[in-house]
Formats: sequence, structure tokens, C-alpha cells
Amino acid sequence: AGVELIEELEENSAVIIKHNNPSGVATTNSALESYLRALKCDPVAAFGGIVVLNTQLEEDLALKLNELFLEIIVAPSFSEKSLEILRKKKDRRLLKQLKRLSGDVNSIRSIPGGFLRQDCDRIKSDFDNIKIVTQKSPTEKELEDLKFAYTVCKNVKSNTIVFAKDKMTLGIGAGQVSRDRKSVV
Repeated sequence: AGVELIEELEENSAVIIKHNNPSGVATTNSALESYLRALKCDPVAAFGGIVVLNTQLEEDLALKLNELFLEIIVAPSFSEKSLEILRKKKDRRLLKQLKRLSGDVNSIRSIPGGFLRQDCDRIKSDFDNIKIVTQKSPTEKELEDLKFAYTVCKNVKSNTIVFAKDKMTLGIGAGQVSRDRKSVV
């Protein structure tokens, strides 16, 4: 889930995943700052989670990552010093993402007795032909934040709401299994 989301974000982005859903996402000028901003969205959910980056992991970020229990860290590459720091934690998996998945790639899911194949949901084309239908047009900055939030929203598993500003998630809400309030005891 984190790799699929990070593929659609700009360089120096950070994604924190918990239970297969993003719990924090940010894009800034540095991987360290992006991680710190992503962590602000839901610092409790990050415990025991997964951090995915789309730029080399350096020593400064490795030191910050070691302040929290994380199951998995994914990055395209790791500096030697960062590996030395990150390997100090037991039972942590470091994964190197070897290639970008972008393009017209099919999504394949297994099911009992077979598999499902479908086109990947790439939303870039949704914004290539955007049409503003309100009287007040959004600023370029508001459109950038909308694109960012829409990309995060697409990668949450069900009935999602995402609040974002300055390419940083402020809140992410995944859908509930039942929305029927009458059945609540």
C-alpha cells in the first residue's frame, strides 16, 4: 500500500502505513522533513508501522526513525551510515525498492480458485483535464493541495476523507464497516 502511494507522489515524500492504510503522508524539500510532517498526522498509529520513502535514506532520518518502533522501512537506497544506525534495532525489515511501478501496469489480486486483473487506478489524467465549475476558482496552491489529498484519498481502502494542507495530511479517515447507527447497541 505504501509503495503504491509513494509512486504517485513527488520526490522527497514520506508515507507512514498502519494496517494497510496511510496514517500520515507529506511531501517537502527533504525526506527528514517529510517524515516529521507525516508523523504529525497520527503519531500514535505510526508505532509498529511501515515507513516508505522515495529518496535515499540518510543518517539524519535514520536517527529519527530509530526513536520509534517501526516494523518495516522501504526506500530506493540507504546510505552506509543510515544502514549502520537502522540495523541496531532488532526485528526490523529494511526493504530496497528496486524499480518504479509507474506506467500502465495491471493490478492483480488473488482470490480462491483464481485471480482478478484490472487496470491500475492512476489519477493523473483526472487532473490533466480539470474543469472548475464553481464561481470561485482555487489558487494554484489550493489545486496542488487538492491533488495531493486526492492521491492520498485514492490509496485509503474505503469511504475515505482526507484533510491536507501544504502537501501534508492533517487527518485521514477510513470508512467504517457499518454506517447503520440503528444497529449500534
